[in-house]
Amino acid sequence: MMFPHIQMQPGVYYGYGWMVSPDYFGTTLIEHSGGIKGASASFAILPDKNIKGVCLTNVAGAPANPILIGGLNIVSEREPEEHYLSYEDYEPSKTERQSMLGIYSSQEGIKVEIKEREDQLIVALSGAEIPARSVDPFQLTIPFQSQVISIEGIRTDHEIDRIHFAGRQLTRDA
Repeated sequence: MMFPHIQMQPGVYYGYGWMVSPDYFGTTLIEHSGGIKGASASFAILPDKNIKGVCLTNVAGAPANPILIGGLNIVSEREPEEHYLSYEDYEPSKTERQSMLGIYSSQEGIKVEIKEREDQLIVALSGAEIPARSVDPFQLTIPFQSQVISIEGIRTDHEIDRIHFAGRQLTRDA
């Protein structure tokens, strides 16, 4: 369950039921987060260090995972906001930017719109418009709830028809 089977974004993999980061500041991070109406939660394990943590909230959409990761960072004598993943900037061509544009949805009700304003990609999410940072021809990052979230375009027949976002695949709306 804790073996990195499928890469979800650079440095983060899906095991069977768990997200696995094999190089979390030199150790392995195993985690799972989720939420339903009225609650959100996050659970994490650093097996090599015998450290486990959980954050439970009674508020939908609360940043349970950033709170928990911040706690793990403090226990490990790092700044709470320190992030273990880093990305290089990439300057996308106009064609690459335009290929990402659209509204993407999941069957669970997640909706993300990627739009462009003055050659800048913008991600509309949860009522906010967040400037995106290009890190690859078809990959963006955005700051969201004290985290860096990766959005990766998935190409089928040379067109992006879905994206990886927050551990889910969202399909482009027609």
